[in-house]
Amino acid sequence: MKKITIPVLIVLIMWAIWLIFGQAAITFGIHPRDFSSIRGILFAPFIHANSAHIMSNTLPILILSGVLSVFYNKI
Repeated sequence: MKKITIPVLIVLIMWAIWLIFGQAAITFGIHPRDFSSIRGILFAPFIHANSAHIMSNTLPILILSGVLSVFYNKI
């Protein structure tokens, strides 16, 4: 049960950011040729453009991060 906690937490953070900020979160993404958007490297995995985008990423992120947490005990 403990192994699934971090993947679920990642997905919950992703959804919380989308629900709180919505379209406004896109400003924290990576913008080409703009050095001030370097912070977007950290925030980009949690930013989604619309509901279809976040829904299509939820299951793969949950599965892949779950597999990582099961097979890599040191993470």
